[in-house]
Amino acid sequence: MVAFDYVPAEEDRSYRFVDQSRIPEVIASRDIGQPHWILGWLIRRTHILLNRPDLLQRFDLRPRVSVFLSGPSGTGKTLTIRAFLHEFYEMLRRLTGSDDIGSRVIRVKSADLLSQWFGVTDKNIDQLFDDIRALASQTFEVDGVPRRLPVVVILEEVESLSRRRGEADGAIYDRVLGMLLQRLDDPVEDIGQLPLIFISTSNRPELVDTAMWRRLGGRHAHFGRLNREGFRAVLSKKLKAHYPYLSNNGTPVEETRARVIDQVVNWLFSPNNDADGLVELTLRDGTKLIKHRRDFLTGAVVEQGVSNCIDHVVFAADETSDPRVGLDASNLIESLTDVIDGLASNLTPQNAADYVDLPEHSAVAHVRHLSGADSGRLFRLAR
Repeated sequence: MVAFDYVPAEEDRSYRFVDQSRIPEVIASRDIGQPHWILGWLIRRTHILLNRPDLLQRFDLRPRVSVFLSGPSGTGKTLTIRAFLHEFYEMLRRLTGSDDIGSRVIRVKSADLLSQWFGVTDKNIDQLFDDIRALASQTFEVDGVPRRLPVVVILEEVESLSRRRGEADGAIYDRVLGMLLQRLDDPVEDIGQLPLIFISTSNRPELVDTAMWRRLGGRHAHFGRLNREGFRAVLSKKLKAHYPYLSNNGTPVEETRARVIDQVVNWLFSPNNDADGLVELTLRDGTKLIKHRRDFLTGAVVEQGVSNCIDHVVFAADETSDPRVGLDASNLIESLTDVIDGLASNLTPQNAADYVDLPEHSAVAHVRHLSGADSGRLFRLAR
């Protein structure tokens, strides 16, 4: 009797894995230069889950949505998730008419589950699925009818939890993986009938066990580095129209901004720059690959380059009263060059795949930095 006095009621339970942090206001049309197709698909599929129970019944669809986002760091996976969560809560508000429905997001990292003691790891996994079941089982009144609302479960860097079984460096994870697979697909568990949206992310998808792929990889979306169109789109979003630009002869701001974007895009993607490689990678089969600055481009790289450029211009504006101080192509090229060259200087055979795209199933044996790395500085001096 004394013990039960201290056991919280089910409705008062503490959710260990529920993300209580504020959802960032990321709007795809405003904040993402080139939204990935998976964002639109996920929004439409969630809309059906929320608003079209007739379609779910007619086509025997499980109330579970699974997407697997893979790709190097900085390519937009996290930004896409944030944009989806913003739209997800907007859909919930429209459906319920309430701004106070609490968190519907569960976020999981390997450090939250794994322990040096297997017994503790087992308990952590049990706690995770208890949280998922309890949160997804809650009912809300919608138009006078009790409804269960979806829960978004975000599994970050899932390769650290689901290494391929039997590998020498992954054998210690076999038991953890087995428990996760059992809980995800146990036919006697009611979790299979609860509305859940699983979003898994991975920087190294080749390490994920095939059985986990089948359960979490309902839709696989790869996030790659930026091509010419993607770079232009991201740069256009990062260079706001209200920023001060270095204008010549009273040229309108929008025209000056467009010219800056054109000059920077042409600098990175002009065929004339193909001879100026940044690094040479030698693969284990003897193949040699020349990588240029444009091969390092991600949304995060562009954002850092623009941010550094703004700092440089702000410092200049602070030192002088000249109202003509503003952004231009040369200082933006300088900032992007510094960021990209800094990444290239860290390149090793072991981490090359984290910075540039490589042929499938290939490995790097040697990295050589080329003299062409000085081409950006020569370009700036020429200007």
